[in-house]
Amino acid sequence: MSDEEEPTIDLEDTYRKTYRMQATGAGGNTIRTSVPSEIVEKEARKQKMTIEQFIKEFRVEWLYNGFEGAWARFIPKQ
Repeated sequence: MSDEEEPTIDLEDTYRKTYRMQATGAGGNTIRTSVPSEIVEKEARKQKMTIEQFIKEFRVEWLYNGFEGAWARFIPKQ
């Protein structure tokens, strides 16, 4: 997905997992949650990496606007 493309998700045929959130940082300004392991495993395979390599070389980027939803994608660390 390029920066110009808008993510589309068919919510009717979507896997769903629920995770707790945890406030971290000074004053709880950051919220931490988990990424389903299946997602990381699939992305690591696409990159022909082990899960450990993938975690070291990629970051999660959150895309959101208007707060109708948020989407995450993996980008290489710089």
